[in-house]
Amino acid sequence: MTQCHEISRAKTSSRSSESVLVVDDEPLVRWSVKNCLVKAGFRVTTAESGEVAVDFLKSGDFRIVITDMRLPQMDGFEVARAAKKTLGFVGVVMITAFADDVPLSQLHNAGINCLVAKPFGLIELAELVKRLTSHTG
Repeated sequence: MTQCHEISRAKTSSRSSESVLVVDDEPLVRWSVKNCLVKAGFRVTTAESGEVAVDFLKSGDFRIVITDMRLPQMDGFEVARAAKKTLGFVGVVMITAFADDVPLSQLHNAGINCLVAKPFGLIELAELVKRLTSHTG
């Protein structure tokens, strides 16, 4: 079951499409999340690192970014800040196996809307993404 601690409501631009960027260094996580979200009707792009994600952010118009907290070189907090800086109103979901170790103030300061603890249910994650995309202002 997904354990989600919603930090704040996402404010997303109505001009954005229903595109999601999934950032995780584990191929099975990227593949599983992508397949579930595609079945739920989203367009999904995946990135294996924070650096690749930032490149996608510059050329895409994503509605939601789902990022792992612990990534090599550039962590999920940096990805979240880059997403907010580049796209403005974008929903950010952070996934982590270390949810109990993250101060809420750190999540809030990085612009993260929801923290999801691993292991999580894919269907519940898709429902969360649907809820976040429905907040348009």
